Amino acid sequence: MKGKHPETMVMRQPWDTGSSAKDDPYTELAVEILMVSVEDYIEVLKTLLRGDLSDSEIHDCKLVKKRLEKFFRSKEYEFYAAFLSTEIDPEILIQQCGLRAKERLEAELEKEREKEEEAKEEKEAAENAAEEQAEKQEQEQMQEQNTNIISTADKAESEEAQ
Repeated sequence: MKGKHPETMVMRQPWDTGSSAKDDPYTELAVEILMVSVEDYIEVLKTLLRGDLSDSEIHDCKLVKKRLEKFFRSKEYEFYAAFLSTEIDPEILIQQCGLRAKERLEAELEKEREKEEEAKEEKEAAENAAEEQAEKQEQEQMQEQNTNIISTADKAESEEAQ
Protein backbone atom coordinates (compact mmCIF):
# COMPACT_ATOMS: atom_id res chain seq x y z
CA MET A 1 0.00 0.00 0.00
CA LYS A 2 2.96 2.33 0.31
CA GLY A 3 3.20 5.01 -2.33
CA LYS A 4 -0.40 4.70 -3.43
CA HIS A 5 -2.54 7.77 -3.91
CA PRO A 6 -5.07 8.36 -1.08
CA GLU A 7 -7.99 7.89 -3.47
CA THR A 8 -6.95 4.31 -4.22
CA MET A 9 -6.40 3.46 -0.57
CA VAL A 10 -10.10 3.69 0.27
CA MET A 11 -12.04 1.29 -1.89
CA ARG A 12 -15.28 1.58 0.03
CA GLN A 13 -17.51 4.47 0.87
CA PRO A 14 -18.50 5.31 4.45
CA TRP A 15 -21.96 3.91 3.93
CA ASP A 16 -20.50 0.52 2.89
CA THR A 17 -18.92 -0.15 6.31
CA GLY A 18 -21.92 -1.80 7.86
CA SER A 19 -22.01 0.94 10.49
CA SER A 20 -23.35 4.43 10.46
CA ALA A 21 -21.33 7.08 8.62
CA LYS A 22 -20.62 8.96 11.81
CA ASP A 23 -18.94 5.86 13.30
CA ASP A 24 -16.72 5.40 10.26
CA PRO A 25 -13.13 6.49 11.01
CA TYR A 26 -12.56 7.62 7.42
CA THR A 27 -15.56 9.89 7.56
CA GLU A 28 -14.52 11.24 10.95
CA LEU A 29 -11.02 11.97 9.65
CA ALA A 30 -12.31 13.62 6.47
CA VAL A 31 -14.73 15.80 8.42
CA GLU A 32 -11.99 16.78 10.88
CA ILE A 33 -9.59 17.70 8.06
CA LEU A 34 -12.24 19.86 6.42
CA MET A 35 -13.31 21.49 9.71
CA VAL A 36 -9.73 22.38 10.65
CA SER A 37 -9.17 23.82 7.19
CA VAL A 38 -12.32 25.91 7.42
CA GLU A 39 -11.46 27.15 10.92
CA ASP A 40 -7.91 28.02 9.85
CA TYR A 41 -9.26 29.89 6.83
CA ILE A 42 -11.76 31.86 8.94
CA GLU A 43 -9.04 32.77 11.44
CA VAL A 44 -6.61 33.96 8.76
CA LEU A 45 -9.35 36.06 7.13
CA LYS A 46 -10.29 37.53 10.51
CA THR A 47 -6.64 38.33 11.20
CA LEU A 48 -6.30 40.07 7.85
CA LEU A 49 -9.53 42.01 8.39
CA ARG A 50 -8.36 43.17 11.81
CA GLY A 51 -5.61 45.11 10.07
CA ASP A 52 -3.12 45.47 12.93
CA LEU A 53 -0.33 43.44 11.34
CA SER A 54 3.21 44.10 10.27
CA ASP A 55 4.17 43.68 6.61
CA SER A 56 5.72 40.25 7.24
CA GLU A 57 2.62 39.09 9.14
CA ILE A 58 0.38 40.25 6.30
CA HIS A 59 2.59 38.37 3.85
CA ASP A 60 2.40 35.19 5.97
CA CYS A 61 -1.38 35.44 6.33
CA LYS A 62 -1.83 35.95 2.60
CA LEU A 63 0.29 32.85 1.93
CA VAL A 64 -1.83 30.75 4.29
CA LYS A 65 -4.99 32.18 2.73
CA LYS A 66 -3.82 31.29 -0.79
CA ARG A 67 -2.81 27.77 0.27
CA LEU A 68 -6.17 27.13 1.87
CA GLU A 69 -8.06 28.52 -1.13
CA LYS A 70 -5.94 26.26 -3.36
CA PHE A 71 -6.84 23.31 -1.11
CA PHE A 72 -10.57 24.12 -1.27
CA ARG A 73 -10.38 24.15 -5.09
CA SER A 74 -8.32 20.95 -5.32
CA LYS A 75 -9.02 17.29 -5.99
CA GLU A 76 -7.84 16.59 -2.45
CA TYR A 77 -10.72 18.70 -1.10
CA GLU A 78 -13.12 16.85 -3.40
CA PHE A 79 -11.78 13.56 -2.03
CA TYR A 80 -12.42 14.57 1.59
CA ALA A 81 -15.72 16.23 0.74
CA ALA A 82 -16.91 12.97 -0.87
CA PHE A 83 -17.19 11.52 2.65
CA LEU A 84 -19.78 14.11 3.58
CA SER A 85 -23.47 13.52 3.01
CA THR A 86 -23.86 16.86 1.20
CA GLU A 87 -21.79 18.43 -1.53
CA ILE A 88 -20.19 21.76 -0.60
CA ASP A 89 -19.18 24.03 -3.46
CA PRO A 90 -15.71 25.40 -2.65
CA GLU A 91 -16.55 28.89 -3.93
CA ILE A 92 -19.59 29.10 -1.68
CA LEU A 93 -17.51 27.73 1.20
CA ILE A 94 -14.86 30.43 0.64
CA GLN A 95 -17.56 33.12 0.48
CA GLN A 96 -19.28 31.85 3.64
CA CYS A 97 -15.95 31.74 5.49
CA GLY A 98 -15.44 35.40 4.60
CA LEU A 99 -18.82 36.28 6.07
CA ARG A 100 -18.12 34.22 9.17
CA ALA A 101 -14.74 35.93 9.63
CA LYS A 102 -16.43 39.35 9.51
CA GLU A 103 -19.04 38.23 12.05
CA ARG A 104 -16.40 36.85 14.41
CA LEU A 105 -14.28 39.99 14.11
CA GLU A 106 -17.28 42.21 14.86
CA ALA A 107 -18.16 40.06 17.89
CA GLU A 108 -14.55 40.16 19.07
CA LEU A 109 -14.36 43.93 18.69
CA GLU A 110 -17.66 44.32 20.55
CA LYS A 111 -16.31 42.25 23.43
CA GLU A 112 -13.19 44.40 23.51
CA ARG A 113 -15.31 47.57 23.60
CA GLU A 114 -17.39 46.12 26.44
CA LYS A 115 -14.24 45.22 28.39
CA GLU A 116 -12.83 48.70 27.86
CA GLU A 117 -16.11 50.22 29.05
CA GLU A 118 -16.14 47.97 32.11
CA ALA A 119 -12.52 48.88 32.88
CA LYS A 120 -13.38 52.56 32.52
CA GLU A 121 -16.36 52.20 34.85
CA GLU A 122 -14.25 50.29 37.38
CA LYS A 123 -11.58 52.96 37.25
CA GLU A 124 -14.16 55.70 37.78
CA ALA A 125 -15.71 53.75 40.67
CA ALA A 126 -12.27 53.31 42.25
CA GLU A 127 -11.52 57.03 41.82
CA ASN A 128 -14.88 57.94 43.35
CA ALA A 129 -14.27 55.58 46.26
CA ALA A 130 -10.83 57.10 46.80
CA GLU A 131 -12.30 60.62 46.74
CA GLU A 132 -15.02 59.60 49.20
CA GLN A 133 -12.41 58.02 51.48
CA ALA A 134 -10.29 61.19 51.32
CA GLU A 135 -13.33 63.35 52.13
CA LYS A 136 -14.26 61.06 55.00
CA GLN A 137 -10.72 61.25 56.42
CA GLU A 138 -10.76 65.02 56.07
CA GLN A 139 -14.09 65.22 57.92
CA GLU A 140 -12.78 62.95 60.66
CA GLN A 141 -9.68 65.13 61.03
CA MET A 142 -11.84 68.25 61.24
CA GLN A 143 -14.06 66.61 63.87
CA GLU A 144 -10.97 65.57 65.82
CA GLN A 145 -9.60 69.12 65.63
CA ASN A 146 -12.98 70.52 66.75
CA THR A 147 -13.05 68.04 69.61
CA ASN A 148 -9.51 69.02 70.60
CA ILE A 149 -10.42 72.71 70.43
CA ILE A 150 -13.52 72.13 72.55
CA SER A 151 -11.52 70.02 75.03
CA THR A 152 -8.85 72.71 75.25
CA ALA A 153 -11.50 75.39 75.75
CA ASP A 154 -13.23 73.29 78.42
CA LYS A 155 -9.90 72.81 80.22
CA ALA A 156 -9.16 76.50 80.07
CA GLU A 157 -12.64 77.34 81.47
CA SER A 158 -12.29 74.83 84.28
CA GLU A 159 -8.82 76.20 85.16
CA GLU A 160 -10.18 79.77 85.17
CA ALA A 161 -13.08 78.67 87.31
CA GLN A 162 -10.72 77.30 89.93
